[in-house]
Amino acid sequence: RRVLFRSVVAGGGAARGTATLAVSVVDPEAPTGAGIGIGDVSVWEGDARTRSMAFPVTLATANAAPVTVRYVITGIEAIGGTLRTPEVDFASKGSIARTLTFQAGQTVRYVTVSVYGDTRSENDERLSVVLSNPTGGPAISDAVGNGIIRDDDSAAGAQLAVGDASIVE
Repeated sequence: RRVLFRSVVAGGGAARGTATLAVSVVDPEAPTGAGIGIGDVSVWEGDARTRSMAFPVTLATANAAPVTVRYVITGIEAIGGTLRTPEVDFASKGSIARTLTFQAGQTVRYVTVSVYGDTRSENDERLSVVLSNPTGGPAISDAVGNGIIRDDDSAAGAQLAVGDASIVE
């Protein structure tokens, strides 16, 4: 996960401005329990670059033979598309199911989704990765990985003002 801290320093001189510190924490919300499961992920969208959301897919115990599972990436508020345009939030080839394979002995694989940055102020947007049709191993214990694309753009000219308050008794 990536955590973004912002600090605004008010006043005069060279110390005035906004400082941003980004910290990556290696602690994916991997699923627990027997079977095949997928974790939840969030990422800050950024302004222009493409960022990756890596959903951890886990197999509870290593298998002696390959195990496969199908998955589909679906936008909820986030919009997927094959071409990067201002409206598209992540790379997607539609609702085409793909296959993820665990080779013998593997217990963790990742479904990676490319997220497109922009400078529009908008709400956080969600997408999901849905697992189905496992073969060669256990059943699915957690079928849905929830993804959140966190907006990091403030509304242009947004201000907060607090006026005087009074009450009549």
